[in-house]
Amino acid sequence: KLKQSEVDWEKGTVTRHRTKTAKKKQKNKNNSRIPVVTYKLWDETFDLLKTHRSDHPEVVLLNQRGGLLRISGIGEDEKIDNNNNILLAFNRLRRSLEIGKPFKTLRATGASKLEEHELYGRYAQYYLADAPRSITEKHYAQPNNEQFFAATKWLGAQFDLQ
Repeated sequence: KLKQSEVDWEKGTVTRHRTKTAKKKQKNKNNSRIPVVTYKLWDETFDLLKTHRSDHPEVVLLNQRGGLLRISGIGEDEKIDNNNNILLAFNRLRRSLEIGKPFKTLRATGASKLEEHELYGRYAQYYLADAPRSITEKHYAQPNNEQFFAATKWLGAQFDLQ
């Protein structure tokens, strides 16, 4: 879930900790620092986010009934509670447009497209919010946000999103 505190409503950015690592850190307080990524939103995405922003004090997007878009865990009835409104809506759209690729390929497609670029290829791992692989990436070499923003802007242009 995207939190209100993760969105800079002036700059049009989202700054988040890597989710999987954050979950590990909650279990083990001795973990090293959690990787943080700041994404510059495409204008269309930012406009939609502002249009559909909820009044909820913590969560940015809710479903039409005011509930979370994705729920996963054990419910009050001790049964597995798993509801993903985003995936359901995407699959309906995908079927109606006769698109064969599943939702998760969108993320991979963006990373693959970045890899094709001579300069921006180095941001594919950062775009995916993958955990740093080396000591240098983990502790010393932080990606430049302005160059990363330029990379995501270029990526949007590849998909006619500007």
